[in-house]
Amino acid sequence: MKGVLNDHQIDYMLYHLRLHLELTREIRKRIRCISAGKEEDIGPGFIVFSLSAEPYQKKNVRYIGDLPLLFPISETDEWYTWENGSLVFRHDLLKSAFILLSGYQEHVSQNRDAANRFPYEGSIQQQLGIEHLPLVNYYFRRIADGIRDFCTRYSMSFQPTRLFAELGFMLTHDVDVIDTYTFNDLVYKFKSLIGLAPRRHTLQKSIRFFLIYLVNYLNIFNRPNPHWDFEYLVSTAQKHGFKSVFYVLHKDVKHHDSYYTFKERRIQNLLAHLLEEGCEIGLHGSSRSAHMQAVLVDHLEKLERVLGRKVKGIRQ
Repeated sequence: MKGVLNDHQIDYMLYHLRLHLELTREIRKRIRCISAGKEEDIGPGFIVFSLSAEPYQKKNVRYIGDLPLLFPISETDEWYTWENGSLVFRHDLLKSAFILLSGYQEHVSQNRDAANRFPYEGSIQQQLGIEHLPLVNYYFRRIADGIRDFCTRYSMSFQPTRLFAELGFMLTHDVDVIDTYTFNDLVYKFKSLIGLAPRRHTLQKSIRFFLIYLVNYLNIFNRPNPHWDFEYLVSTAQKHGFKSVFYVLHKDVKHHDSYYTFKERRIQNLLAHLLEEGCEIGLHGSSRSAHMQAVLVDHLEKLERVLGRKVKGIRQ
């Protein structure tokens, strides 16, 4: 990512920072975002974010403790310092957070997997081994610490914010596959067995799985269907006081999306039952809807007609 963050990108970061602390009008008036090296031009009484124009390069990553800075600016190990009465963040925390939070690397990379998705391999998270770190949260915490110090010095109100008064648990289910032991599954298992499709198991296990699928597929009068487990999911959630969100996926790209449509009677009955149980129904975007708005709108309208209500959530 070349160049400093533009105004739109900075506003994006400040929007998310507001989820961690209250950016009052007075605090917002004190914030200045300045290209690295020009911090001394600012007088007293400001919160200064130094901005890096350098592109991301792994060799330039600097660590403060065990936290990597993607866009370091100075040689100091301090997150912020006081200069001429202003609080100055000594490294570009906004850009370091932006490139992770916005998914910018996914947007600019040409590297894609078979489903046209940005792969984990080669990502910044994989390069630095930070997939276990909520790094943006750590950046925001350091920013909040600095702003708290600033507010204390200038007798201003500082108020952290929380998304939840207590721990929040959001239980969601992607309704991709609803049938087990189908003809398509049986064919795929056979292709995998003879080497025409990727084999995820040893030959012995592949033979075993194929036979299991064959026996159950031929059992047309009492065929089991482990994927149709909605009663179990709902009852288990209710037992623990949770309400589930089910994201349903309309049939679209063959072998990439679901094999069901919202017109099917059993799907309509299922959705009606889930609503009666107090669950939320959301839309799971299909493969094409990720880059074709008309497809997304079409699937949304189809789902809303079936539900008879507006859909608020999407899993894309």
